[in-house]
Amino acid sequence: MNLAYNLVQFSPLPEEIEFINVALILWGDRPRIVFEDSFPKLRCIAPNFDTELLEVSLHGLDRTLQAASVAEAHRVVNAYSAQLRAVEARPIHGSIDDAAVVLRRRFLSRPQRAESIQAQESRVSDDEEGLDRMLGALGVPQHMLIRHAKPADYLTRPVMRRLGSNGFRTARVINGRRHLLLLDGLFLGGSGAALTQRVGKISFGFYRMGEVRSAVEDIEHRKLARVLVLMGKDNETDPHVQFVHRDLDLLEHASTPSPELRRLVQEASLTQAQS
Repeated sequence: MNLAYNLVQFSPLPEEIEFINVALILWGDRPRIVFEDSFPKLRCIAPNFDTELLEVSLHGLDRTLQAASVAEAHRVVNAYSAQLRAVEARPIHGSIDDAAVVLRRRFLSRPQRAESIQAQESRVSDDEEGLDRMLGALGVPQHMLIRHAKPADYLTRPVMRRLGSNGFRTARVINGRRHLLLLDGLFLGGSGAALTQRVGKISFGFYRMGEVRSAVEDIEHRKLARVLVLMGKDNETDPHVQFVHRDLDLLEHASTPSPELRRLVQEASLTQAQS
């Protein structure tokens, strides 16, 4: 059984007001719609909207979807109401119930100030210190290592035109001749809201780079690898890890890098004369 989800977005006035996330369609043994009763994100743009009408509409949509497949979700939702639209389905890895918790927090809940700015910066610093220790142990040449890299820092112009965005960063990039390695670290000891936000940023960057993998290989003649490095507890079944897992090529542990990562780093570090 293939697990997947769609985001459902709503606008009170589609001609004038932006669409906002209001629900999720979770595809398991049957489709089901989940949403926050208070619709916190909708209230940010339309505080006086009668959300009871939206709730009735979503319950009706849930019944309609019972006869549909995941491939038909986009068409069914868009045909149900001009105020609703579905975003393209994406896969779920791991438990659907665990994924539902992470997805609701990321897409439907209003952001919470669960941590101070100083605490968030300290946690990110822990992630990056762990990455640097691992990369140092692997012998990565400093001239090939780019910190807090935007795509334009390591992609050629033809590939950047395919990507069309320079609005995200990766913690560490090994900009090798034969391999392009994108590495980000994740410390699982942080608070829920802040951890979910960080996972979302990592997942988005890896997802976008996956879209230009063929361009990197065909135009730059390099192999792309997207690597998530776990810090602290090594819990591959954590729902945050499972959420970003679909956009990874390698899942690593900072204390015990795999033979595959060692091989990629070694090959990426070769100069043209050595290769």
